[in-house]
Amino acid sequence: MKKLNHLILLLTSFYLGGAEISYAETNANVEHFTIKRFYDSYNDANKQLNDSYIDVYLKHPKHPEHAKGKVGILLMLQGTGCLPSRDRLLGWEEQWNERGKNKVAVLVTEKIGVKSDGSREACTTEYRQNHTFQQRVYDYSRVLQHLRNTATWWNHKLYILGGSEGGGLAAILAALIPETEKIVMLVAGGAMTRAEALPAGVEISMQNTGASQDEIDKMKQQFESLFIEIRKNPTPDKLLGSDPELGSVFQETYKFLGSALDMRPLNVLVDLTIPIYMAHGTEDINDPVESARTTVKAFNELGKENLVYREYEGLDHGFKDRDGVSSFGEVVTEAFDWLFASLELDDQDDSEEHDEDE
Repeated sequence: MKKLNHLILLLTSFYLGGAEISYAETNANVEHFTIKRFYDSYNDANKQLNDSYIDVYLKHPKHPEHAKGKVGILLMLQGTGCLPSRDRLLGWEEQWNERGKNKVAVLVTEKIGVKSDGSREACTTEYRQNHTFQQRVYDYSRVLQHLRNTATWWNHKLYILGGSEGGGLAAILAALIPETEKIVMLVAGGAMTRAEALPAGVEISMQNTGASQDEIDKMKQQFESLFIEIRKNPTPDKLLGSDPELGSVFQETYKFLGSALDMRPLNVLVDLTIPIYMAHGTEDINDPVESARTTVKAFNELGKENLVYREYEGLDHGFKDRDGVSSFGEVVTEAFDWLFASLELDDQDDSEEHDEDE
């Protein structure tokens, strides 16, 4: 099972944020505040979360010089793991907001139990005991509910970007948060559940290394047994991805995996009418490109025209080629050119509506 664990850890290794930029460089316009959580009253195990706090970081634009002095919010969703998001995500914001002419405030929320202190320690006990996909949904819903009632500078337009796990979360939140205008999903195919994507990705990896069909079939059986165990006992006390050679920041508990194992974002994506942008690499074994292609096919079959898809030949889950050369910056820049071009149209529409009112 150790070999399987090693491969699973590789399959969870995309964490949005490709630049090592220190927080001190991005500190000027960042507001840090905390918001009390609410817990799922149907799950007594999470009752202790009722008085815990969500760590929120909000970077305001430098020059909000446009319609009515209000701005939208760009919500950035990290992928798998317990690394702090503040530095990695806000570090990219300045470049992206320059492209968007400073029209959005950037919102980052840490996962439960993750501290933005610059350390890269193993996932905390609080994180392991409480982190689930649903908890992320609860937390973001709570943060946006708070801002909806307190952020007088917000124009009530929300733009969401997520990578990997965060891309699937972007789809779910877009279906739940009415202010959502557009979403960007990076390496988040949408059509495959995690229970489907994990063995499919390992199969591709094994085929690339010359494994026999018998070995591949045995691997699939191991996954099937593992998933049955996780579904029956989604405990926070068992970890997947605990290979000491690769570190512990991407360890996930059976509890978290049980919360996300069978979700299919495509089920909600096809109901969305807002613009959607997806980017995927052909060599992705974490979430195989076939998942993204199936999503595109579903949209085409339904006659829906609100999905823009970009496929990058030869790039993996982190947008690197086989030599390890990264195209992350290029891929994300293209995604934000699409998003911010849309923002300019939004401002134009707002101005036209304002003129009509007058």
